[in-house]
Amino acid sequence: HTEPAPTNIGLPPLPPPISHSVSLGVNETQAKNFGNYRCGDISGIKYEDMNGNGTFDLGEPTLSGWQISLYEHDSDPTNPSQIKLHSTTTTAADGSYSFDCLDVYDPFDFPRRQTYYLTETSQNPWSTSEPGPVQFFPAPPRSHTVVMESGTQFQRNFGNYRNATIEVNKCEDLNGNGGCDPGEPLISNQFEIGFSGTTGVGTVILEPPVGFPKPTAPFTQSVPPGTYTVREVQQPGWSTAQTGPFTVNATSNGQYTVEFANYRLRDFGDAPSPYPT
Repeated sequence: HTEPAPTNIGLPPLPPPISHSVSLGVNETQAKNFGNYRCGDISGIKYEDMNGNGTFDLGEPTLSGWQISLYEHDSDPTNPSQIKLHSTTTTAADGSYSFDCLDVYDPFDFPRRQTYYLTETSQNPWSTSEPGPVQFFPAPPRSHTVVMESGTQFQRNFGNYRNATIEVNKCEDLNGNGGCDPGEPLISNQFEIGFSGTTGVGTVILEPPVGFPKPTAPFTQSVPPGTYTVREVQQPGWSTAQTGPFTVNATSNGQYTVEFANYRLRDFGDAPSPYPT
C-alpha cells in the first residue's frame, strides 16, 4: 500500500469501531459479551369515534388523508422544548399509518432509551377523543408517548368526532294529537328547555333551563357524542299530550329532533278539571 500513505505507521493498530479491548496476563481468562438490539416500529389507525369514548370500536369508520407527526426527545441542552420533529406521514385509504425502524436509544445520551411523541394535525370541525389530554412536559397536548424498546411494535390510534346537533321544536298542539303538525305555531318565551347528559368519555354536561328563542326558529344544541336528556319546564295554563323527558343517544355528526307539543288549558267553570279545546 503506497497511496495514500498509512497514518498509523509505528503506532498500534486501531481497534474496530465496535469491539472489546482485552489485555491478558499469564493464565488469565476474561469474559466479554456482545449485545445487540433491533429497531422498533410505531403504527396505528385514524378513525371516526362515533360514540366519542376515545377507543377504536368494532365497526367505526377509518379516516384517510390526516397528517400524523412524530417527534423525538432532544438531548441538546440548547433546545428548551426538549423535542424535535423526526418525520411526518399521512393516513392511508384504510386509515393506517406507520413509522418504521426507529432508534431504540438516544444517540446523544446512550444508554438512555429514546422517547417519541405522536401528534395529529387537527381539522375543522373535528375534535380529538384519542389521545386524551396530556399533563406533563415536554409531551405536546393531545399526544401519544412511546418509550422505544428493542424489536417492539407499538400500536397508537387517533380518534376524532364531529359534534351532533339536537333540534328542539316547541309548538302549540291545536288539534291535541301530541305532535307538531305543519301550520301549528311554534311557541317561545313562555317555555324553558332543560338539557343535561354525559359525553362518551364521561364528562357531565348540565345546562340550566333556557328560554326558547323567537318562534320562527327551533332551539338547537351542538354536543359531543354521548347520552343526553331534553326536558321542558311546564308552565301554568298549559299541558302536554307527550311524556317526557326525551333521551337522545347522540353519535358523531348525528342530527336529532325532539318535539314538545303543548295545548292551552280551559276552565269551563262547572267542569271538575280543565279540558283542552
